[in-house]
Amino acid sequence: MTDKFGKGIAIGKASITELRTFDEASHAHRDDYHLFFLQEKGTTPIDVDFQKLNISTHYLNECVKNTTGQSISSHIQQRIILEAKRLLYHSDKSIKEIAAELGYDDYPYFSRLFTKVAGMSPKVFKKKNSV
Repeated sequence: MTDKFGKGIAIGKASITELRTFDEASHAHRDDYHLFFLQEKGTTPIDVDFQKLNISTHYLNECVKNTTGQSISSHIQQRIILEAKRLLYHSDKSIKEIAAELGYDDYPYFSRLFTKVAGMSPKVFKKKNSV
């Protein structure tokens, strides 16, 4: 009888472990979905994204931080600067035009953000990468 009871406990523990693993995988999948949504909509106002996802600001920040190790604002800044780099590299648009296209009417602010994230000004980036 004790042997059957011991097997039952082992099976019960295995089931709990499987449930935890499933639950963790489910959370990871949901975090990945939220991150994918942000990547797809990365340059739109973030409040709209919260409404579409029907989740709180805190929860979305937690999901992004769990997936990327960055806060949501850092992640969005990285995505915006990545897009700015792409545009600087592949287009003939001025830096001001690119800033405006990405939603930054304040060019000096955009330039400071670019420098902070990329480690160089947009002007230097464009010079280094021009052919």
